[in-house]
Amino acid sequence: MVHLIVIYDAEAERTRHYRTYLRRHLTHLQQSVFEGDVTAGTADEIRETMDGLVSESTYDAAVVYEVSSQSYLNREAYGDDPVDDKHIL
Repeated sequence: MVHLIVIYDAEAERTRHYRTYLRRHLTHLQQSVFEGDVTAGTADEIRETMDGLVSESTYDAAVVYEVSSQSYLNREAYGDDPVDDKHIL
């Protein structure tokens, strides 16, 4: 398993494409920020899909951060943390 953090910036009418796809695999943290543990194969699929989505528009941008283990990530959340509510989604 790998831990991914994906952020994107897209024109308003295109955000649903990113959001709909990423919600299948990751937890939606904020507007255009997603995070979660996935298999290496799913991580590759996400990277390929993001590359394809960004290629469709010159105004879109995306960044995928990969951490080999959550133990290497110092994560502190303030306020309501959607990761805590993941079982509700």
